[in-house]
Amino acid sequence: MSLYLPSRKAAERRARGGKIMRLSELLEGIPDLSFFGDGKDREITAVTDDSRKAEGEGTLFAAHRGHTAHGAAFVPDAYRRGVRVFLSETKINPPTGCLLILCKSMIKTSAEIAFRLCGDPQKNLRFVGITGTKGKTTTAFFLTHLLRYAGESVASVGTLGVDFGDE
Repeated sequence: MSLYLPSRKAAERRARGGKIMRLSELLEGIPDLSFFGDGKDREITAVTDDSRKAEGEGTLFAAHRGHTAHGAAFVPDAYRRGVRVFLSETKINPPTGCLLILCKSMIKTSAEIAFRLCGDPQKNLRFVGITGTKGKTTTAFFLTHLLRYAGESVASVGTLGVDFGDE
């Protein structure tokens, strides 16, 4: 799983409908959190679990346990990129001037943070299911191209793979 919500500039985030939130407001009511270090009242503009995409002090880095590596191994890289707030299920020593948020469930906590920061993008999605015995792939192909020609942003998932178009 890779979670990335871009942070380039606050103005860009506002233009895209994203929020800038104080960390205290962002975490309000989320259970089972412990804090170590400084910076509980920072402004958060993005959350990511990919240290290569971390950009500045407004980014919260979620140190997920991965299949081959633990995100905690990438805390120094995220720190070099300006990150000062880290989320983890495992106690790590945050660099000086940073805040570690220790949680019991990374999946639930990082999902709740992303939801609060970026809203509910699925509200704006429309889905089309194509059923039948023959012609589903062809119908999906034609429908995808027709909708793109009409200016819609379309993704297609089927037996031929996943197609996000130019995105």
